[in-house]
Amino acid sequence: MKIPTKASLIVLTLAAACAPAMAAPSAEDLIRQNTAALQSAASLKADFEEIDSYPEPFKDLAQRGTATLARPGQLRVDIHRFRRVDADKPWAASGNDTLAVSDGKTYWYAFLHPNSTQTRQEAFTGATPRAALRQLPALTAFFATGDAALPSQSGPTVLEADETWEGAKYHVVTYDVGSEGGRASKARAYLGDDSIVHRLVFTTQTPKGIATKEWNLRNIQVNAPAPASTFAYAPPADATPLDGTPRGVQLAEGAPAPDFTLRDAQGAPVKLSDYKGKTVVLEFWATWCWPCNQSLPHAQAISHANKDKNTVTLAVAIWDSQKGFDAWIKKHDYPDIRFAIDPSPQGKDVASSLYHIATTPTTFVIGPDGNVVKAIPGFNGKTDVLEAAIAAAQAPKTASVQ
Repeated sequence: MKIPTKASLIVLTLAAACAPAMAAPSAEDLIRQNTAALQSAASLKADFEEIDSYPEPFKDLAQRGTATLARPGQLRVDIHRFRRVDADKPWAASGNDTLAVSDGKTYWYAFLHPNSTQTRQEAFTGATPRAALRQLPALTAFFATGDAALPSQSGPTVLEADETWEGAKYHVVTYDVGSEGGRASKARAYLGDDSIVHRLVFTTQTPKGIATKEWNLRNIQVNAPAPASTFAYAPPADATPLDGTPRGVQLAEGAPAPDFTLRDAQGAPVKLSDYKGKTVVLEFWATWCWPCNQSLPHAQAISHANKDKNTVTLAVAIWDSQKGFDAWIKKHDYPDIRFAIDPSPQGKDVASSLYHIATTPTTFVIGPDGNVVKAIPGFNGKTDVLEAAIAAAQAPKTASVQ
């Protein structure tokens, strides 16, 4: 064996020093590598987390679960949802987990409530993956074709200094996100050595403060086995249809409140028109709905304060099961609220077909004349709007001068 001389070692050292350094990847290089990594994978499995934080209370949302993707069009996304009042409060299960699953031919979307299941079945199309992967924007390129781009990318990208997240080092690319609702967002994408975006953060300046959406991927497995059974789904026998058709325009203020007859918690018939001549607080809600459950103590307090003012509160459970409703009633006590249930399938229920609501809870304040005084979608912890609407409904009407 020939031993290198001192002179030859010096030459080798100088040659190495003079060799051109490996160029650092640009933002565009990283984006192309990301798209190539996803589109070349036969399958991918990962645990995921989405955390949405808002400056207003009662809006924060966390979604956690597992996603499995395989070619040509197989996917399964199991999601568990959590809500909290604000950043200082603990997360609590929201009660409306979901499942999106496709075998490449049939796509199922299911709402999994504690005591009921709602499902929708569709044919798999090119648009299916984007809808199914709403909570996984960093993986939408797995099924996509076309130019390389990061999720919702709009405009140029900037390669920032590397950052460490959860003990690993990542390339960081920032860019603008397409305007949503008239407000532009900034994005930070954290790309790992596998060229996959492990963390994605959108930040939006709103009139009330900073809102953020953060998506995290963990335990990523590329080309892991994905048996066909993973993508099979059969809904339970008692599942009800999940209706996705547009509701139309929500019932307008000043319009007559449509009459209906349902059954209350004791099984007795309850008819809206029985309360004509009174102010009615009509809340459409669901037993599995977290903001609905948060709203009911406030509704009880307001109902108690107004029970001697010719005012009643009727809370109608919708998009729910009789079993779930009965179980909920046994565990809760709101003595100044009358509870009823509409067991009709979503889309055919009173709230959807007559009042055209799109979210739970939605509260209507109905005046003694039977007309809608105020419609209040959602719940954010404040009750002054509801209280003002009740006061307006209770106020004596001044006769018009002819």
